Amino acid sequence: MRKYLVRISVFLMFFLFLGGCARKYRLHDSIDEELVAWPFHRGDIRSTGYVNSNTFSGYLKRIWKKGRPGKPAGPLTIYYGNIMYPSAKGRVRVIGLQDGSYRGRLQTKGTVITGVVVSDSIAVYAFAPRKNQVLALNLRSGNKLWKRKVKDITPGSILIDERYFVGSSGGTVFALNVSTGEIDWKYEINQPLIAPFTADQDVLFVPGNKGRLFALTIEDGKKIWQADLAGPLVSAVAVSEMIVATSMMGEVYALNPIDGSIVWQKTVGGPVWTAPAVADGRVFVGNSQGQLFALDLQTGKNLWEFERPEVIRAAPTIVGNYLLVGTMTGSLYSLDVTDGSIRDKVLLEGGIVQTPISDGRLIVVATDDGNLTCFGSNDAEQEQDDQRVNLREGY
Repeated sequence: MRKYLVRISVFLMFFLFLGGCARKYRLHDSIDEELVAWPFHRGDIRSTGYVNSNTFSGYLKRIWKKGRPGKPAGPLTIYYGNIMYPSAKGRVRVIGLQDGSYRGRLQTKGTVITGVVVSDSIAVYAFAPRKNQVLALNLRSGNKLWKRKVKDITPGSILIDERYFVGSSGGTVFALNVSTGEIDWKYEINQPLIAPFTADQDVLFVPGNKGRLFALTIEDGKKIWQADLAGPLVSAVAVSEMIVATSMMGEVYALNPIDGSIVWQKTVGGPVWTAPAVADGRVFVGNSQGQLFALDLQTGKNLWEFERPEVIRAAPTIVGNYLLVGTMTGSLYSLDVTDGSIRDKVLLEGGIVQTPISDGRLIVVATDDGNLTCFGSNDAEQEQDDQRVNLREGY
């Protein structure tokens, strides 16, 4: 009898565990729209990788860690105080930003490579090639609103004025109506698409794999201009006073947003696989040889350099006055944006490929080992941290 009861208890625990993992996420009516902090692959439609912060001191104090929710398949995003985590295991988990608690999952039957974007209570995301599908989900009811076939979808997507913008590696830009899934317009650029899109006001910027950058009207997809640059464009451009683009050949360009003319061009050594970060008149670019450059936005002049024998594949993120840089060996650096001095450093399990994300107070980093870690600052411990180690001399 006792063995029988033990078996029953084990089975009940197992099914409760499965039920918890399979719980579908629902958006509550009490959610505040202002809690949307990092909605797209680089923070906002301008892809600057910058989030304003008056509270982050640059110290990387671990707040929580969630072990092995799966290797990230696409960019992480923050909505309504939750992290949307697309896993290579074919699931999108919703995880509480404050405490790392499991909030549920979104409806998926494939690997989401675009990240999840939300308009009001509608989540839109796209699956990897073979699945070739974009899906829209009502987060309040959990019901699927529509799905649309899009062949060979590229990573990263943005949402502007009720349109969802996503690309096909075959060279097609799609603007889908968020409410219906209908194609509002599409544009053929006649070269492969690998990089996500960026936008500013009424213009969409599309980087091509053969070195062309296209500026299209958001309203109807008409070409405004195109810029011919050297080498494949494999990452999103950033839009500030100028458009900043990086080439896989190690070139950085600042372009006039009106006509696409080159204002300045600079070589930064090794191949660049990551998007630039831009804030306060500075451009930050990392290359695959472990070098990170801070450049003047107006002139391209070197402001400072940071170098470690580690490959940089994740785009840097700016949180207030600090630059977060992740490497393929799992090092996460917090650098002062003014001079590149190290404020703090932690070593994580697994390489950092996806961009660190932040709401301005907390920073979340995923590694290719499938670990998710949240960092923040503890003001009471800052003096002790300063006395503990002098990081300005480097690691």
